[in-house]
Amino acid sequence: MVADDPESFADLDGHAGDDDIGDIIGRFVANAITTWVSDNAFGYMRPNPTTAEGKLGQSIGDFAAQQTGMGEQAAGTAGLLTAPETAEVPEMGTEGAVVQAAVSEALVAHGRVTTVIATANLVKDAAQTASSTKTEGPVKAKDAPGVTAGGQATNKHGQKLAPSGRPQVNNVTKNTRERANNAANKGSGTIEDEGHFHTRRGTGKKKRDGTHYNYPE
Repeated sequence: MVADDPESFADLDGHAGDDDIGDIIGRFVANAITTWVSDNAFGYMRPNPTTAEGKLGQSIGDFAAQQTGMGEQAAGTAGLLTAPETAEVPEMGTEGAVVQAAVSEALVAHGRVTTVIATANLVKDAAQTASSTKTEGPVKAKDAPGVTAGGQATNKHGQKLAPSGRPQVNNVTKNTRERANNAANKGSGTIEDEGHFHTRRGTGKKKRDGTHYNYPE
């Protein structure tokens, strides 16, 4: 990967980012729920996730909204069909049938609109996914979430992006594990990964500076 020269070249694999699994799951679930609510609210306050797990959650939310919308239509249609029978029930009578018909019509109307919105969003989700998998060359600073003072593209965490679009990893190599640990420690401790250390933030998570403090294995 680095032509046996880690001090001159960056390890472009990024170790799949530095997020905890809990953060990833949280973004997935939050975007799925928020998207479902948005579709049911006729698109109001639709989220705009930038992470892969957030976008996947949004697709799941759109699919769920599509299915519940179709379910509402089916339930509403069934209610309209049985309203005449409800009118014949002594305990319900005409008033009960009128209420049932009104609620059923509302379900059909809301379910129809939700289904249309969710289906349209699912099409957009698929188009965005297809677009994001295309190789279009180096990431341009103007298209990235951020940019360094020197004009290099960065992600939302401030990490420099390699031409592949993945976080660039800066390798600092020490000749012992202890020295690598000391170099990574900026006051809040370190987090050890396979063959290297990360600087620990005050929150206890890895610092997103894209730097690996390596030591011989």
